[in-house]
Amino acid sequence: MALKTICPKCFGKKKIKICLSLYKTCSFCNGTGKIQQTPTKRIS
Repeated sequence: MALKTICPKCFGKKKIKICLSLYKTCSFCNGTGKIQQTPTKRIS
């Protein structure tokens, strides 16, 4: 199990908080169902 960061993400029509640690990016749902990817700060 890897560490996961809590980030806003739109899963379908539901708003859940999940961070895509695989791509080190978080998806932000602006409510219209469109997913915008935003680069997050890397914690080294």
